[in-house]
Amino acid sequence: MRNKLTLIKEKLKEVSKEHDFEKIFATFIFFLSIYREQLLFDQSKEIAELSVDYVKSEALRVVKENEDKKAIDLAINLIAKANDLSYAYLDNRKINFDEIYEIIVKIFIKLGKFSDADAVIDKILDKLLQVKLNKDLFKKQTDISAKEVKKAKEDYDEKRLKERESDIRSRAREAQQDKQAESRKRNALRRSHFDKGLKFLKKQDFRNALKEYNTHIPSLIDQNRLNLAGISLAVILLILYKLKRIEEFEKSLSKIKKSLGSLEKSFSETFPVILLDYIIDIEKLGDVIKFKEALQYVEYLALFDMELDLLNELLDKSKKQIDSEDTEHSIVERKKRFKRIQELEKHIFKDKRDIAKRKLMKNQYWKIAYEDLCNGKFEVAGNEYDDTILKLLDKQFFNQAAISLIISTIIMIKNKNVTLAKSYLNELLTRYSKYEKNLGDLPEIQILNELLYALENKDDEQFDLCLKILTNKLVLFECEIDLLKSLVPKEQEHEVEDVRLSREELAKKKELNIQLDQNFGILQKKMPDVRREQQEHLKKRNFMKNRIYTDVITLLEKNSFKDAGIEYLKLAYTLSKRKNFESSSLMLLLHGLALLIAKEPLKEIRININSYLSSLGLNKKLLKDTYPIRCIEFLLNVITHNVEKYLLTIKELLDILPLFEEEKYLIDNLLKEEGN
Repeated sequence: MRNKLTLIKEKLKEVSKEHDFEKIFATFIFFLSIYREQLLFDQSKEIAELSVDYVKSEALRVVKENEDKKAIDLAINLIAKANDLSYAYLDNRKINFDEIYEIIVKIFIKLGKFSDADAVIDKILDKLLQVKLNKDLFKKQTDISAKEVKKAKEDYDEKRLKERESDIRSRAREAQQDKQAESRKRNALRRSHFDKGLKFLKKQDFRNALKEYNTHIPSLIDQNRLNLAGISLAVILLILYKLKRIEEFEKSLSKIKKSLGSLEKSFSETFPVILLDYIIDIEKLGDVIKFKEALQYVEYLALFDMELDLLNELLDKSKKQIDSEDTEHSIVERKKRFKRIQELEKHIFKDKRDIAKRKLMKNQYWKIAYEDLCNGKFEVAGNEYDDTILKLLDKQFFNQAAISLIISTIIMIKNKNVTLAKSYLNELLTRYSKYEKNLGDLPEIQILNELLYALENKDDEQFDLCLKILTNKLVLFECEIDLLKSLVPKEQEHEVEDVRLSREELAKKKELNIQLDQNFGILQKKMPDVRREQQEHLKKRNFMKNRIYTDVITLLEKNSFKDAGIEYLKLAYTLSKRKNFESSSLMLLLHGLALLIAKEPLKEIRININSYLSSLGLNKKLLKDTYPIRCIEFLLNVITHNVEKYLLTIKELLDILPLFEEEKYLIDNLLKEEGN
């Protein structure tokens, strides 16, 4: 055995390259025991040294291949085994495990187990290595502490911003009530203060518009019209944002405040200035979506139409088409869009390799985001999908990056609204513009744009087409498909037409759609005035509530909708005799809503409306054009022909009416009826 030692050692070295540790370790112990039995202690020590080296190499392999607690536990057990060998066969010789301990320390630091890392550092023999790892540990602990402090500050700031937003929302509702009065004040000063600036806005001459608005602010302040000065400052903010010079605004606002002396406090407490301070702070966060979300509150200020147009442009809102010529033109454009979308679909390909590739990439890129999405944590999931986009682009996984962008955009629709989703998409495409050909030009991203357009413009057919393409042609997981499908309103359950419409039927359908589009456009045009006058009209109604509305309110509270409808019709006739056409037209609308909920025939409601209008004589034309009458007639046409895309607008049209709280339940009940 003494003469065969060299050969046995070589064979053991060869065997140790295999991966069956228990079997190979047993082989080492077998030869070790043979040499010990024959009292060849020096030779057995050489075998023991080989055994220790083998156990060390196995421990090193384990921690290199798996950076987790399980690997560490296994390596510690192997180190203990090596120490047992040393104690039994090598006179308890000190063995150097520094290379293994160094990796274990790094794993513990990575896992955030700092006390465990510190304990392992103490076992390292190399003092210089100890010093180095202690520095690494201290730096990581310091970084973590700094991050925790930073996170605590961010959480506090986030909480404060949410509190401020809640305050803004509350003040915005109050501002809505004062909007009509503020509009009158601004209109009275239009010629002397605002006309020049508005003309420049109309011409898109923003630099000169900025000069004009800056010019009249001192005059408004001198007249103690602090709220109006604040509104003009809000328009200045919009102009500066349009000119990409928004960083100038905070300095300008601060300068004005300092110049006011004792008036500064009163000025700073006006809603426009509180809102502007909030918008400035949001802008500093560098989050375009949060900024535009804050910018939406400017809509509650008493803006002129040109100012409102600028705001809508900055918020990426599409312009609504109203005139009949525009509607005819839109039909042609719509056909072009459909054809373009169908062409884009042809350039999206999905095969088994694409499916396998995304499944393979799931754990690395979408595991946590997908779990959060499936659990309904939309805001968190949206941020996580957003985080994967750049990582995927850098790896040149462009189709997969497009999927992340599509999902995060859809989540933005769910969490916020279509307008902010458009802003989000535009912002990301701008941010990653160097990848434009690889990302922005992808057919699925262009179809996403068309889907957003369809949602914003309530184009049901285009929306269905885009949604169908995205769900069928993209490599999506189950919860992602469910997310896309959740955009379809519950009311919108389309039935496949088994029989093709005749040309005559198609022409009638087209004519009906044009008429509805025109009528909806007219209603939209009237909505700002109705919204402005809402509170004043409601005050008048509240004043008369106990005198003439007691009976109908009681009927509503009892859910006696048919009787309430009849009572509203009586009130319509009574009020028209008093020449109160504003309220009588509202009574007729409420009459229609109540009978719709009572499931009375549509024909009967139409007869009642026509009889009422005919009784007005020369005033018929005047009343027929009022918002409530146009609204109920539009609503009856939509329900009669079951035009689903307009069923979704019912709440939008009715919410701005000056209704009592008891009457608002009519809207809720109507929506339930239509939902069923």
